[in-house]
Formats: sequence, C-alpha cells, structure tokens
Amino acid sequence: MAAFDYNELLATEKAKKTPRSRMARYAAPVFRKYGCREVLDLACGNGRDTLYLAGRGFAVTGLDLAAEAVSRLKERGRGRFLVADARRLPFGSETFDAVYSFGLLHVFTDDAKVQRERVMEEIRRVLKSGGPALLTALWTDQPGCGLPELCCLTEAEVVEVCRGFRVVRKKLVRDHSCNGWKGIYWRLLLGK
Repeated sequence: MAAFDYNELLATEKAKKTPRSRMARYAAPVFRKYGCREVLDLACGNGRDTLYLAGRGFAVTGLDLAAEAVSRLKERGRGRFLVADARRLPFGSETFDAVYSFGLLHVFTDDAKVQRERVMEEIRRVLKSGGPALLTALWTDQPGCGLPELCCLTEAEVVEVCRGFRVVRKKLVRDHSCNGWKGIYWRLLLGK
C-alpha cells in the first residue's frame, strides 16, 4: 500500500469542491453564543470550513502544514492563512477567542499520544480564558481502526485528550472529510 499523501489529496478536484462539514455548521452558532470573533482553524486543509466560518462573520486564521493548500487559500484572498505546525503555534498566549479543528487529532501515527498532547497544550496556550475549543477525531472501538494512515481514537484516548479542559459536550457524529469519505467522529466542545 502506498503511503498516504495529504498534499496529493488536497490537490484533487474532489477535495477542492468538498462542502463545509457539519461540524462547521455546528461551530458558527456555538462561537456566537460564546461571543467569539477571532477563530483559529488548525489543520485547515482545503479551507472549506475556514471559508465557511469567515463567511459567517468570524475573523478566521487558517493554519496547515500543507504549503500547497495554504498557497491556494491565499490566492482566494478571504482570510489569513499560514503554513505552521499545530504542535508549535506561532502565536502569543491567549490570542484567539476560539479554536476549531476538523480532523487533526487522528492524523498522528508515530508517538500519537505525545503528538496529541503537544497540540492540546498549544490549544490551551493560545485560547483565551473561557473560550471554546471545538475539535473532531475519528472514532474507533478498536485501536488502529484498520486505517494505517490514521490513528483513530478510542473513548479512553478522547478522555486523555480532554485533560486540562472542561468538557462541555462529547458526542459521536457522522461527518465527511475533505475526500468525501463519511466517518464517525468524536465531536468535542471543550472550555478553557
């Protein structure tokens, strides 16, 4: 089996046309309820959710490791986009009213627990006090979930991820990724 190539996936016509996720539609009213203005979208990929939230009046900063995807988003001219690592965010502490991420937590395959902990530490650091973090991760009741490119999270792993945050809501939902694959995700609404 060939290695998973995220940049190649994002370059496909199908990925470019993927509609916003259900999570983004859920996020907009949640962020309004919390009085959020500045939102950080971690692992924004093709920008489908970033652009949706920006279109709803939020000042969204999209961040991704895929330089090609970020370059295409900058050409569209709607928002602030940068290439950066979610494990070492280039922002000061308490910069954002809200943090959003559809699908970052399950992409780590090497030393996944440590990598997720780094991401969550950075989210806590850049999120303003009282602000929401809205995250998803692929679900499985079996470690590994049969997807060699991804590290799906068990409920015990989700509990670990949420440490240091107040769990406002934790729910399993069906949604789709940027390649159109429908999966079952943990939808986590966390408070700082």
